[in-house]
Amino acid sequence: MDAFWAVPEWAPADESHLLGSSSVVTKIAYGKGSVTYSTFDAASSDVLRLDFVPDSVMANGKPMTRRDNPDQPGYMFDEKTHVLRIRHDDARDIDVQGPEGTMPPHVITFDDPHLAAGTLSMGNILPE
Repeated sequence: MDAFWAVPEWAPADESHLLGSSSVVTKIAYGKGSVTYSTFDAASSDVLRLDFVPDSVMANGKPMTRRDNPDQPGYMFDEKTHVLRIRHDDARDIDVQGPEGTMPPHVITFDDPHLAAGTLSMGNILPE
């Protein structure tokens, strides 16, 4: 996993992933065109690879500024690689939204005694 944070282009391009953070990530949710997460520390630098182009990046509900370098709080997005770098100095809750992307699959873990590992589900509805 450290390799993905160091070289985010190695992460899958067809899925969104939070690849690393300088703080502990306390919760995360992936959706179609969305990644929402919280960090333990208010100040953190985070690296994501997205399967969509973000049209908003929010920190504690406030819009972040797109920047060309990480010298100040804000975000940088590489249109070619879809790598998003975020620096937040006084926010724990980050919300990234975009108009596209794929819906992440729901996976039943190997700990579920009734279904095989990696069985896909559609919410509470199991595939036939």
